[in-house]
Amino acid sequence: MDKELGYEIFCDHQDKDFSSFNAQIDSGRHIGFINTSRLMGMGMAEIMVLTVDPEFRRKRVGTGLLRQAESWAKEQGSNFLYPDYF
Repeated sequence: MDKELGYEIFCDHQDKDFSSFNAQIDSGRHIGFINTSRLMGMGMAEIMVLTVDPEFRRKRVGTGLLRQAESWAKEQGSNFLYPDYF
């Protein structure tokens, strides 16, 4: 739990090809998530979806989720992470 920011990020699912991280506050309310997939043999990973509850935007929740996804992608050998959505 990041006491300063008031939320926790945890891994919902993680393997060599896919990761899902969620953010939640003390009450257990989910306030955001990110799903990331590795593109096999290409050294890249894609952000399939990143969303944060509007009430919690501009509070670094998205940044925290993105950092977790970046770390996972690097661990899987990816050197490029890109969004696959508009």
